Amino acid sequence: MRTLSLFFLVVLLACLGSTDLRGQDSTSSRIAILPLHANGVDSVSLQTAESILRTEIGKISPMDIISLKRTTEAPNGSSCAESECAADVGKTLGAKQVLGCKLSALGEKIIVQYFLIDVPSGRALLIDQATALNVEDLEVLMKRVAKSVVNIQPINKNVEVGQVTAVETQESLRRSTRYNFGIAFGYLY
Repeated sequence: MRTLSLFFLVVLLACLGSTDLRGQDSTSSRIAILPLHANGVDSVSLQTAESILRTEIGKISPMDIISLKRTTEAPNGSSCAESECAADVGKTLGAKQVLGCKLSALGEKIIVQYFLIDVPSGRALLIDQATALNVEDLEVLMKRVAKSVVNIQPINKNVEVGQVTAVETQESLRRSTRYNFGIAFGYLY
């Protein structure tokens, strides 16, 4: 009887010792999403894009997202759009990764540039950009940026049916010329 209880105690301790105790490491599963910066994009579109990005990362990522309020207060009121500043903010907040994003208007187009920094090493895990032809494409684009960040892959590797922007649906002129047919007869007048 005593050996049986000792055996169960050893098995119980072995099971507890083999479990992963991720809850004790506060930086192992936290991501800080820096406030988005805009050049020529109105504030409503910027806030909506940021909200979509945060929501999508929260839905598809196992990482905890550090609150917008804490992220905004971390750089002491200064804007942070570079990787060095982002790594410092990540260390201050206790995050494992930091995401920075910038929206720039170029005529009707909106260019989204983003980077993902690994805080412990200070190395850029991902630097990429994508283009939306208009504000309406921004919703789809921000969802694709979120998927790109979670998978740590460039955005063009994450194309799904129904998640294609208008830029990607345009056929290049080079491809469309195969439908034009013509015959040339040399120097006939």
